[in-house]
Amino acid sequence: MRAFGRRTLVKMLASLPLAAASAGYAAEIRRVGGARILVMDERVWIQVRIRGQGPFPFVIDTGADMNLIRKDLAQRLGLQERHDQLASGVGGTQRFTIYGAPDVAFGNVGVGAIDFSAYDAAELPIHREAMGALSASMLTVADCDLDFEALEWRIYPDGRGDRNGFEALPSSIRGSVRRIGATPVLVDAAIGGRTYRLELDTGSPPQISLFPGATKRSGLWNGDTPYAPIQHSGIGGRGAHGRLVRLPEVRLGTIAFERPLISLSDPEAPSVGGADGLLGLGLIQRLNLSSDVKGGRLWAQRNSRPAAPEHYGLSGLWVDAKDGRLVVTDVSPLSPAAAAGLQVGDEIPGVALRDWVRKLAGMPGEVIEVAYERGGKPATARLTLRPYL
Repeated sequence: MRAFGRRTLVKMLASLPLAAASAGYAAEIRRVGGARILVMDERVWIQVRIRGQGPFPFVIDTGADMNLIRKDLAQRLGLQERHDQLASGVGGTQRFTIYGAPDVAFGNVGVGAIDFSAYDAAELPIHREAMGALSASMLTVADCDLDFEALEWRIYPDGRGDRNGFEALPSSIRGSVRRIGATPVLVDAAIGGRTYRLELDTGSPPQISLFPGATKRSGLWNGDTPYAPIQHSGIGGRGAHGRLVRLPEVRLGTIAFERPLISLSDPEAPSVGGADGLLGLGLIQRLNLSSDVKGGRLWAQRNSRPAAPEHYGLSGLWVDAKDGRLVVTDVSPLSPAAAAGLQVGDEIPGVALRDWVRKLAGMPGEVIEVAYERGGKPATARLTLRPYL
């Protein structure tokens, strides 16, 4: 994670005032407002003012169906506590206290009163510098653009008008702004000869994530496909183990992305939500998006942003702490760990889990000496970190 503070983030957002050029869009657009955004640390950032105070750095999380605020900020601003609410996520259920916030503004757009679900920063992994998160309503309360080329969020209360240069994706914006929770944006993605309905989720760093049922249908969770072991986390804490795999191509309508990384959930884990998975920020930021709320669909155009740097473990090894020892619980085929001869069930004595995780996070070419035991007999392996997906 990049080392920057909240003051630096606020200054960077403030240095990008909303461009007057936004008014240069189609002449039939009678009103337009908006705010500047930043893409940093695998998050989309925007300034928020509450009760005339701030601005505060929030992230836009279109995969969330509720707006979130840090509990310490809600209390500092003297927001009114309303009631409690349970929410479900990959780690289970979590209880939130709802606070009412009057006079909220994003950029030059005053949006009036908003309810926020309060969270403890130590419990929910949004970002250490974020003071909250804004839900899918950022695209679904009215026609909106999320422009990653101009770095702007724009809202068109009277309708967006022509979308020249954009393509209508196979998609849907379900429900109504009057429903409880934000309306999700769903997009069809063609992956490996199959079509999956994915929820648009700027709060998910991976390029694409498949839920358990979709993972099972895909056939990608097998003993032959190389993968990087991962563990999902979110509302409710940490979830089950998963895998990152590389595929030749993903298509959204006619827009193609080559060699994406796909996050797979354990196919035997409980199902999550009604979608097949998530379309994450890794691909979203390479598009300019425009929501057509009345038409119930999403439009997109490819922008000039380069692919974001990819991050995954270079060992193909996963270990867990059991009874004071580290035990190998996963080894990917064709990975450095497999090449070194390590196997599930091998025990690594005398090393703390935190130290071991730090060691495996090394750079390509780094050689790690692994002293382990198999069936009570000591052995040593040499593992060379390298990209293998």
